[in-house]
Order: sequence, then structure tokens, then C-alpha cells
Amino acid sequence: DDAGMLFELYDATDGDNWKNNEHWRDDNKSFCDWHGITCEAKGQNGAPTVTAIELDDNNLNGIIPSLLFHLPELRMLSVRK
Repeated sequence: DDAGMLFELYDATDGDNWKNNEHWRDDNKSFCDWHGITCEAKGQNGAPTVTAIELDDNNLNGIIPSLLFHLPELRMLSVRK
């Protein structure tokens, strides 16, 4: 699922030490509310899905997991320093 793939990104890039990790790993927030994540409703039930990940200049350290490219609606991934 989308949230699980985003957890992989967080863990692989030292998310606890990002400049802004607002709402990441917050069980009370949808992954669509996490800093840097954009979602759209898809499918017959309108379930949210990740369309963009924008975490530029956010102190990511590590290797971006290739698993992210399996997000079915991802159109932009931006993690520049």
C-alpha cells in the first residue's frame, strides 16, 4: 500500500532527522497529510493515492528505495539537496 511504501522511504533516508517530517508516522493523520506528499482520489471508491513526493532540501540521507516506483499514480519524485 502507499503508506507502507512511504514508510520505506522514511526509514531508508533517516526520516527522524529530516528538516521537516511533520505528520510522518502519525497514526492520526492520513499519509496524504504528511509533509511533501500530494494525493488524489482514485478508483471507484475514491481511495487516496500518492501522485507526488516533494522533499527537496529536507536532509534526506540514504538511498531512495526503488519500491517507490511501484506507486501506481506517482508522477513526480523530487528529493534534491
